[in-house]
Amino acid sequence: MPSASGRAAVCSTRLSVDGVTVLQDSHLGLKFKDGSELGRAVSLVSAVRGGSDTEWINPLGKRRNVRDHHLELKLTLRENSGRIFAVTIRVFDDGVAFKYVLPESASVRNFVLEDELTEFAFTTDNQVFAGDNVAVLPTRYDSPLGFAGSQEWEFRKQRLSDLSVDTVTGLPALIHTPAAWVAVTEANLYDWAGMWIFREPQASGTTAVTLRVRLAPRLDGDGLVKASLPHDSPWRVLMIGHEPGRLIESDIVLNLSAPSRLADSS
Repeated sequence: MPSASGRAAVCSTRLSVDGVTVLQDSHLGLKFKDGSELGRAVSLVSAVRGGSDTEWINPLGKRRNVRDHHLELKLTLRENSGRIFAVTIRVFDDGVAFKYVLPESASVRNFVLEDELTEFAFTTDNQVFAGDNVAVLPTRYDSPLGFAGSQEWEFRKQRLSDLSVDTVTGLPALIHTPAAWVAVTEANLYDWAGMWIFREPQASGTTAVTLRVRLAPRLDGDGLVKASLPHDSPWRVLMIGHEPGRLIESDIVLNLSAPSRLADSS
């Protein structure tokens, strides 16, 4: 993330587990249909720290009493253009998540998102279990090709470098890093396009592999997301466990999602 010095910098994040770097500097950002972009050259406006340690009742889940224990950091950022946005980060014992926060604006009331620039830059070519998709990635976002289907895949073991740069890969993606098992997924998907990933071409002579977010296009061909301000993106989630079974036990996705709107779930 940019420093408090006021000097503009690329908006990025990194992740370490037990002192071992899992993700190196990974770009964060959004690109809009009007040509504007967030995350390319930003300065820090404010940083607000918080957290929660509460418990709530879940009558439908794997456990009735769910603990929500996390630390939170909300970074308000200013793009070189003057536009303000924020990135909220939450850290749990079993993972980390972040989301984009687009505040209300006097000059902009609605937006059309053209691309999400979020990256997951893994330091090594780890083993991965991910949803294979044989459809070809569209050259234009106005085609559903590559995103439509049964959403049923075989999650076979391969290397990150085996993932195609030409097709989208379904989530969750389970990566076995030297530090821990890491599952890439999302939470609280509401009024936003669903998240997929694809592999960026690797630089020559490196074992690092970068995955980038690719959002499903609108069927009418008008961008990826059309919405009004203020608006939040879904959470981008990295579930973390030293054994795969720990991920099954995790409540991180539940804790990041909005409460059910059903008054009677019977």
